[in-house]
Amino acid sequence: FEDGATYRLGLKHEFDSHFAGGMNVSTGFKTPSLYQLSCSGNTGAPDYICFVAPEPLTPEKSVSAEVFAETSFGVLTIFQSEVTDRIDYGGIGVYFNDDGKSKTQGWEYSHTFRSHESIKHAVAHTYVDAKDAAGARRVRIPKTETTFKTLWATSDSLTLGLDIRRTGSRLGNSDDLETGNYTVSDLLGTYRISAKTALNMRIENLNETFYQDAVNASSGYATRGRGYYLTLQSEF
Repeated sequence: FEDGATYRLGLKHEFDSHFAGGMNVSTGFKTPSLYQLSCSGNTGAPDYICFVAPEPLTPEKSVSAEVFAETSFGVLTIFQSEVTDRIDYGGIGVYFNDDGKSKTQGWEYSHTFRSHESIKHAVAHTYVDAKDAAGARRVRIPKTETTFKTLWATSDSLTLGLDIRRTGSRLGNSDDLETGNYTVSDLLGTYRISAKTALNMRIENLNETFYQDAVNASSGYATRGRGYYLTLQSEF
């Protein structure tokens, strides 16, 4: 493939101790991977067919920009990007260049704060409007994502955590396959036995929510339900 130079320019100014603002502008250059260039499928199947892209893949190029404001109430970022000849998955092992410019824009808000000396919270919300070169909504990208995390140091030895993630509307491989609109919660705990030894506890998908992630949605496989994990960690 051809070569290319990329750049990133970032500016930030602190107006005072409670307010700062800035911007970032960057370009990108991405060549197809060997996997995207090769055949894919179940090579163990007797009726295996080698699916290949109908046309040779070319590198994709991107231009991105964002502006942000940092205050004592959180960080607000507004972003936009354009990708020319974006490499996309067309199904049955075929990758192709989405001729033209794909556009993504949106905003993100994040904030970290304490409700008590021993309790720390982090909240974030992201809105994304992603369109392909034809102006249609892109699949496998959630419209919104919201996270809320809490860490509670109950003592010098024990720390508890709660992680809640809300995924908004997200389309699968077609415009009529909705794979979003679900909430998943995880409960975490760490008990420090000594300076170099800790016992980690985790309960994933606490509410046993039925959902599909972006990778498995195309195959129709649901993500596992509630899971319990206990790990002993030691340094020596």
